[in-house]
Amino acid sequence: MLNTGLARQWLASFSAALCMAIAGTVFTWLTPIAVQLTSEGSPIRMTEVQRSWVTGCASIGNTVSCIPIGIIAHRWGRKPILLVAGPVALLGWILMITTRSLQVLYFVGIIHGFTMATAFCISSVYIAEIASPKIRGALCGQFMTFYYLGLVYVDIIAYLTDYTVYLYLLTILPIFYTVLFYFMPETPYYLMKSGKDSKVVESLNWLRPQKNSFVGEKFIEMKTSINHDFSWKDLFLVKSQRRAMIIVIIAYCLKCFGGQISLQVYTTQILSTLTSNSDYSMILTAVSNIILCLTCFISGFISDTLGRRPVMYTTSFASGIFHLIVMIYFFVYNSNLKTFSTINLWIIFASMTLALILGNASMSIFLPTVSAEYFNTEGRTLGSGIVHAVAGLAAFTSIIAYQAIKDSIGDYFNFLIFAVCSIVASIVIFYFVPETARKSLERIQKEIE
Repeated sequence: MLNTGLARQWLASFSAALCMAIAGTVFTWLTPIAVQLTSEGSPIRMTEVQRSWVTGCASIGNTVSCIPIGIIAHRWGRKPILLVAGPVALLGWILMITTRSLQVLYFVGIIHGFTMATAFCISSVYIAEIASPKIRGALCGQFMTFYYLGLVYVDIIAYLTDYTVYLYLLTILPIFYTVLFYFMPETPYYLMKSGKDSKVVESLNWLRPQKNSFVGEKFIEMKTSINHDFSWKDLFLVKSQRRAMIIVIIAYCLKCFGGQISLQVYTTQILSTLTSNSDYSMILTAVSNIILCLTCFISGFISDTLGRRPVMYTTSFASGIFHLIVMIYFFVYNSNLKTFSTINLWIIFASMTLALILGNASMSIFLPTVSAEYFNTEGRTLGSGIVHAVAGLAAFTSIIAYQAIKDSIGDYFNFLIFAVCSIVASIVIFYFVPETARKSLERIQKEIE
């Protein structure tokens, strides 16, 4: 029976994580075809600055949507808002298929930001609330694995198809996700908060079909942890919740300015500048994303063994070192990029990929996990919404600033910023982030207090 429960938790978690795959496609769909769309013969001609704003609009939509989504999930449940994310993404792709307008791309970017906000704010909360403590790290770790699966999917179909077929193929994920997730249960924590005790038992029995005594003990543990007098003001007035929010917001902002967002958007463009071959740069980008996907998958399993905190501060520091290597290369060769030798290209590609891998191991994989773990049941979605609204603003700033800094100073300065932020992040994590691995959500709350 235990294996059945674990299998169901994995199924429900993967279903929710599919929303992250959709988020990956709506955020980076432009990356593999950016060179094509900014050149002659483009189906929608745009400049590099306009291209950065198309992607930036998704961050705007994400930022604006986060807090309302958190409120909706708090009042009406995690599952309903997650279900809406699929059709919204599908609507965006349909608008792009039926039009060829730059203004429509801006609008689609904003509504796709809603899907991104739902994925980042609520998917991790859903997974954290349905998972057993011993496998919560592994399940939440796959959160980012699916995000990178979305990026790999985009890279492959962009390379193999033309623009129109590419957009049609992007509609598959939201359709599949919506149908599959429809059959998943609501989280027992939300049902308990809403006073639906009978449905709590049903949800626990589906997710963890064990002896009745276990379900009863878990029911009592959850019941005693609920604070029905909780107000959104408590996120700022209660010390434990305020501390959780400050820690996670600082960590997310350092992640955004540490290159994790900008490199997802600009990797193909950077590599095409070095190689003068857009096909070659697309292949290298796809290889990088496949490696990231595999390392995310592996990292999710080691978090419960090694702990979130040691992995986060160690890999974040190492990521900063590799950003410094790329910065030095760009600084030395900035005025004469066309003389890059093959070995120099591979050193930059390897360093960028390792920086992304290590940065993801430190921030992208574990931050959604600890964000969902730090807040209590009543404030989990509201806190997540506020955190991701700030993170969305930071992501938007980093995307727009990257192109501006590149044009005015040079690529090397962007990588210097990435290196500094990554190293600072490792220091913040070492001194201020508490360990949460293999602990129940109730125990984590007691320790934060």
